[in-house]
Amino acid sequence: MDRRGFEPTWEWTGWDLNPGLPACKAGDLPLIYRPRRAHSVAAQMKLSAGIRGPTGLNAYPHPWDEGAMGRAADRALRWFVGLSLLAGGLVLLAGAIEFGTLGGPIWVIPLAGVVAAVLAILTAAAEGGPRSPILPASAWIVSVLLGILWARLDSAGHAFLSGYAAIVAFGTGIGILRRQLWAWPVALASVVGFGPIVLVLVAQLPTAAVVAGFALFLVDAVALLAIHRSYFEPR
Repeated sequence: MDRRGFEPTWEWTGWDLNPGLPACKAGDLPLIYRPRRAHSVAAQMKLSAGIRGPTGLNAYPHPWDEGAMGRAADRALRWFVGLSLLAGGLVLLAGAIEFGTLGGPIWVIPLAGVVAAVLAILTAAAEGGPRSPILPASAWIVSVLLGILWARLDSAGHAFLSGYAAIVAFGTGIGILRRQLWAWPVALASVVGFGPIVLVLVAQLPTAAVVAGFALFLVDAVALLAIHRSYFEPR
């Protein structure tokens, strides 16, 4: 212990080990110790703990830490988005039935159901495990984009997309309500990407319904961006 009652700790420093050699060789011949005061170590540990917080580093801090919405508001927005996607899927399906866009080869609608079932199995296998949600989310998004391309090239694709888009919207709404990680990017892609495309090109709804749908897409997009921090927090 030194005169002030502190017990020094010791560390190696490159230049102190052998001041006569370059830094890359100084560690070969240890010659000198440099003490570090215990109180400075404690101060650094305290500062580090204050930066990390009680639970360590957190890429998504609690919303109230930054003066954002509380958990109750986040939950309400998540339920709003999920229920609106469920309702949107039903509206797309009802519109497709009413305006006859589901007509086509008899195998088209079963194909949409089979593709959705395969992706649902893939998603369920990845849920809750160590795998990233990127794979199931990308699979859902790519499948809809391929359906849009098929609808542009062939009338059978038009019928496929009419049914498949409704299934995807409904399934994504359930995923949002259950707070599944794959559902957030699919929901965002739905409301800002292929959702409006399907609404305009496939559903053939009245103008008032299309305008209302675009307004709902806008609200859903803002809500998804607002809840993204709490959505991806550890459960």
